[in-house]
Amino acid sequence: MDPFGLRSRVTNSALSKQHALSPDIYDRLFDSIFFQSKEFSYWSQGNQPWQLHCYGAPGCGKTTLAAIAVRRLRESTPGRKAAPVASIFIEKDVSTSAVVFVEDLLDCIYHQLPNLGFESDHHYEQYEMACQGGESTSKRITLLRKALHSRLEPSDHTFLVLDGYDRVSEGLQVLLDCEFANLQVHRLRVMITRRVPAFEVPLWMSCDGHDCEEDRLKLYWVCKKCYKNQYDCYALCYACKEKGLKCPDDGAVYFEELYDHVDIDVSHPNDIEEYIAWDLQKEYSHLQVNSNSEDASKPQEPLAKDVMDGTDSATTLPTATEKLRKVIQSISNNAEGNITIAKLYLDNIHKHQCLDDVEKVGDRLPRNLIALFDAGMERIKQQPRTQSDIALMAISAAAEKDRGIPLASLEDWMRDAITRLPHLADAPPRSLEDVLRFANGFIIEPFSRERHVATYNQFFTFYKPAESPSSIKNTDQTGIESAEVDLTTDDGIAA
Repeated sequence: MDPFGLRSRVTNSALSKQHALSPDIYDRLFDSIFFQSKEFSYWSQGNQPWQLHCYGAPGCGKTTLAAIAVRRLRESTPGRKAAPVASIFIEKDVSTSAVVFVEDLLDCIYHQLPNLGFESDHHYEQYEMACQGGESTSKRITLLRKALHSRLEPSDHTFLVLDGYDRVSEGLQVLLDCEFANLQVHRLRVMITRRVPAFEVPLWMSCDGHDCEEDRLKLYWVCKKCYKNQYDCYALCYACKEKGLKCPDDGAVYFEELYDHVDIDVSHPNDIEEYIAWDLQKEYSHLQVNSNSEDASKPQEPLAKDVMDGTDSATTLPTATEKLRKVIQSISNNAEGNITIAKLYLDNIHKHQCLDDVEKVGDRLPRNLIALFDAGMERIKQQPRTQSDIALMAISAAAEKDRGIPLASLEDWMRDAITRLPHLADAPPRSLEDVLRFANGFIIEPFSRERHVATYNQFFTFYKPAESPSSIKNTDQTGIESAEVDLTTDDGIAA
C-alpha cells in the first residue's frame, strides 16, 4: 500500500456541489430570457445530444441562474419527469494540476448520482483500491470513468450543471470538453455557464422550408448528405422538421444537428426592470422621496405595487409613482441588463435612503461600481504578462467609443503595440478568440453583420483604475462619493 494513498481524500477547495440561493432571490429574473426559451425547453427534455452554454458578462447572474436551473431540473413538470441532476460550482481559480482536477471533478459527479446498480460500486471499489495502492493518475481516472458510466447507464438521461467554466485554464478546458463528450455518450446532458462563449465565426443560418422566414437559427437540422458548408446546405428549423419537410434531393434520412453546443446570451435579462421594482418595493416604505430639508417633515410615500403598470393606488402620490418609474428606468439604462450593476445602484439607494441620489449621479461612477471594475482588472492582471497586456490593450481600444470599434481597428491597435512592446512579438494573439479569452468577459463581440468589439458595459468609457493618481474622488451635493474617470494607460501598455 502507498502511505500517501491511504490518506483520506481531501475535497478540492475550488469545487462545490451547490450554491446557496438567498431566501429573497428574485426567482423570475431569467424566465423570459432563459427558462422560457426554446433552447432550454428542448435541452431539458433530455433528448438532445448538444450541450447548453449560458454565457454572459461579469456580474450578470450566471451562478444564480445555474443554481435556479439545478432546482428546477430536480422538479418534475407536466411535460418532463424529474431526472438525476449533478451540479458543480467552481468557486475560485483552479491551482491544482489539470489531471488532479479532472479526477476530483469526476469523483464529485459520481457521488451525486443515484446508485441504481451494483456494477458501479464494483468499479468504484477498484478505483479506491488503485488510490490506496498508489496507482498512476491515468489508471485511477480510467477506473473512475467506468464507475461513472455504470451510474449513468440505468437512467434515460442525467443532467450536469457546471458553473465557473472560465476559472479553469485553456488547457484544462480542453480536457474537460473531452471528458464531457465521453460522458454524453452515456446520456449525460451538460449545461455550462461561462463569461466568454465558445469562439465561433458568426453564423447566419436560415431555414429553407417553404414560406418559412426563420433566420439567425440556433436550433436547426442539416441534410448531411448534401452538406458542403454553412453557405451551401439544406437546413430546416425545428418547426419545419417537425412538420415532416424533407430535403428535395435526399429526403429526410440524412438530417442531423451538426453542432455540439448551443449558446444563450444571458447578459441582458428581459425582466430587469421588474427586478428593480421588486427590490424597491421591499424597502421603499423607509425611503425619503424628497431629500430637501424643508420637506423632511412630510410623510413618507409608500411604493405602489402597480408602478410598473403605470397606475397609481389610492395611497400613492402621483409624484412618487412618477419618480419611481424614472428611477427604475435610470437604473435599468445604467446597468444595461447587468444584475450586479443594478444591485450596486440599488445599494446606494438603500444606503442613503433617498431616490434623488440615482438621478443626481449623472455621468459619475459610484464608488462601488468602480470597485467592481477594479476587481475585474486585478483578476486580468494575474494572468501571464503577455496575456494581461493584450487584454488591457483590447479593453482600452474597445472603450474608445460607447458602442465599440470595428475588428479591423482593434487589429491595427495590436499590430502597433507589438512593434512597440517586443515581449508581445513572441506570443501575439492568433485570433480574436485569444483576445476575448484574455479579457475575461470585459469585452464582447456583439452579434452583427459588421464584426466589431465593445466593452460589456458603457461605463468602461469613463472608467479609470482606482490606483491611478488622476482617479480623483469627488463628493457631489448628494453626499455620494464618486469619481470622474476614464480609461488610460497601464504601465505604458494602453495608449
